Amino acid sequence: MPGKFTAITTYLKWSDLEMAAQGNPKLSTFKKVKKLTLILLLLISTTCWGEWTKVAEGTSGTDWYIDFERIKKTGEYVYYWVMMDTSEPDVGGYISNMRYEMGDCEMFRKKTLQTMAYRHSMGEGEALSIPESALPEHGWNYPPLDSPVEWILKAACGQ
Repeated sequence: MPGKFTAITTYLKWSDLEMAAQGNPKLSTFKKVKKLTLILLLLISTTCWGEWTKVAEGTSGTDWYIDFERIKKTGEYVYYWVMMDTSEPDVGGYISNMRYEMGDCEMFRKKTLQTMAYRHSMGEGEALSIPESALPEHGWNYPPLDSPVEWILKAACGQ
């Protein structure tokens, strides 16, 4: 009966169901379900990241964090989330960014898979997704010695 369900959802609106619920005790739970759905959507849509651990402080007032709870190792690669939080906005007005990176612990190199920029500290607010190809360092990169990038890759690799 998928056809009938599709037709019902296409022609009925929330307001139509609310009006029907007012006069019908069987549909009175509709309002409760609607409220619960809206609350759940709000909770899910807010920024919900794991526990960020500060790994490094850069010389320019940038703090570097890693989420140890979400490190995943598959084969020879490790996948992890990094966050940079700056004291001053960049040229585009962004204060923090989160990157999903893939690390090669044997060759000690990393590749950024996804970047999201935020106008507020610690990844708060609306995210701007930046494609990997738009990043100046897309592809595999070897971290500079004694840098926050090196320390984060070491932490992700468990070194």
